Amino acid sequence: MATQEYKAGEILLAEGVVPERAFRILSGSVELTRLIGDAQTPTNVLDRGALVGADELVDGQPMADTAQALGNLSVEPITIEQAGQMLGRQAKKKAKPDIPPRAEPLKKASTTSESRALVALSSSAETDYAQVDTASTILKPGLLRRLLKPEFADLHDRLDIRVAPLEGPGGEQASAHLVSELNKRRGLRARQMNAKVSIGAGGDPVGAMADLHAAAARWLVDNDGDVLLWGDAPTEERMYIRFFVRGIKPVDSFRIGDGWTLMVLPNPLDAGAAHRLHAAVLAALRTKMAGKLLTVKRDLQVLFEDAPDALSQGFDGMQPLERAEDAMARARIFANATRLKRRAEDARTAINLIDTALNTFSRKETPIEWAMAHRDRALLSQFVAERANDTDSLRASLGDLEAALTVIGPDLFPFDWATLNDRLGLALYRLDFESGDAETLERALRAFQDALTVYDKRQTPAEWAEAMAHFGQVALVIGRENRNPRTLLRAVEACNAVVSVRDRKNMPLHWASAQNNLGSALFLYGRVAGDREALAGARDAFNTAYAIYMEKGAERLAGVTSKNLAHVEKALKRRQTAARPAGSGRASQNWDTEANDPPPLPWEFEVRDAPKQRSTADEDDDDVWLDEHLR
Repeated sequence: MATQEYKAGEILLAEGVVPERAFRILSGSVELTRLIGDAQTPTNVLDRGALVGADELVDGQPMADTAQALGNLSVEPITIEQAGQMLGRQAKKKAKPDIPPRAEPLKKASTTSESRALVALSSSAETDYAQVDTASTILKPGLLRRLLKPEFADLHDRLDIRVAPLEGPGGEQASAHLVSELNKRRGLRARQMNAKVSIGAGGDPVGAMADLHAAAARWLVDNDGDVLLWGDAPTEERMYIRFFVRGIKPVDSFRIGDGWTLMVLPNPLDAGAAHRLHAAVLAALRTKMAGKLLTVKRDLQVLFEDAPDALSQGFDGMQPLERAEDAMARARIFANATRLKRRAEDARTAINLIDTALNTFSRKETPIEWAMAHRDRALLSQFVAERANDTDSLRASLGDLEAALTVIGPDLFPFDWATLNDRLGLALYRLDFESGDAETLERALRAFQDALTVYDKRQTPAEWAEAMAHFGQVALVIGRENRNPRTLLRAVEACNAVVSVRDRKNMPLHWASAQNNLGSALFLYGRVAGDREALAGARDAFNTAYAIYMEKGAERLAGVTSKNLAHVEKALKRRQTAARPAGSGRASQNWDTEANDPPPLPWEFEVRDAPKQRSTADEDDDDVWLDEHLR
């Protein structure tokens, strides 16, 4: 099929539309954006080799995102048959209108010979499996190259799994069994390593785990591995498996690769346990390599569709604490799947599994496990609130956040503590639009300040910029309602800092959003402080954001920014005196009292009207804090 070319901002596939064909990126990049509230928010950037719209084409589902070109783009169109072959599953056929479709009974994952997921994922499927699912013949390695034209090769890279010798009397047999079973799975290559990995009893388990994770991560880099499995086989019938992952960030939403997540598995693995282990390996992986990401997305989708019971259920005979630990491991599989498919139902499944674990975990007996469970539950509740516009879920997350913060502190788990505070501030800020409670906003501001004592502009720039942007949003709302120029100036400084960190080249819409926020802060500060120079700066920021929105085809956002520009121009024309008195910390007497209140302005998440009747408390004591954390 002929190659197609696109220019910057041109749309390949629109959100909400069922695609008639998918695309493979030959050169250039594609940006995915999604309408969240009133803002077209970037969700991902796909590079050379990635597939665009393949899942939706095969499933007959509408696009969850809009796919548009970032700069010059060359793609190869893909038919539904080719997409099905590359994803490893058959296209869903439309039912005849006068004959109701027949539902096939779900095969239980524990029946090895009838497990469709085991067939689909096995690179050495037997003939009797092929009779159950013809996809097994398509999914054998190398067949895609024979079926499709030579230049349309399989783009999926294998994941390199290293298995450390397990401790315990059944360790040697269990390690060899894991390597054998993982090598039967499509997309995986497992090898046994010689060095043992373990944590000694006593001492500081948190520090010991962090040191061990750092050493394992370096080893994986040096030996070109992706995931390291280690643990214990205390008996010949059971094994405990933990994960270390190469390249995991200090801040990871639903971490399964830093050694703390524990899976309890039977020895030897049955089909259901093999599915759970495979899914956990896929969920744990953190990589920017397009081919490996394709493998993760393709095979995790197969497991979720064909073996859901195996992923959500453990096995019989576990003790209460074992069952709770394993429920958390399975919850994190579903939680990490939200990074790929962004489905609220996966988040709700994970929450139900966490609730099961919390029936056993307690703050007194298992404080770390209890706190981490509440942490994950809070993040998932906020995900559901975002996807389903569910205020009750957002409000429920507050209880989990506050519970987790009673155990997790800046010394024990600093990045988790920062994440919890950032999420606490965000939940309070959003709920404040309903309550109109000034104290709620002040709590949110303090929470963002706490997060920024840990987040670092260089080590964690994305998290730092997000928390600083949230701080600026809250400071702007407080300053706007109090007509306080110094608070508004703090909002300007925070928004300006975010602009300095955001990546204009690789995430242009995020950068444009930061420019728009900066323009909003400068506009309100200029209005209240009587500062014509600030108004001129707002005009420049809005013009910059407008140009990027137009270049990327984000016409609705460009329209909002155009209205903001009109407000700025109107204010500049009315204002005759330029600057506030030198050295004055209060508003000039020249600010426009005849104009209406400044209009609601779009932030990065959604547009809302600011609540009225804020307190008039002055927040100027924290100016030194802001100066320190902008550096």
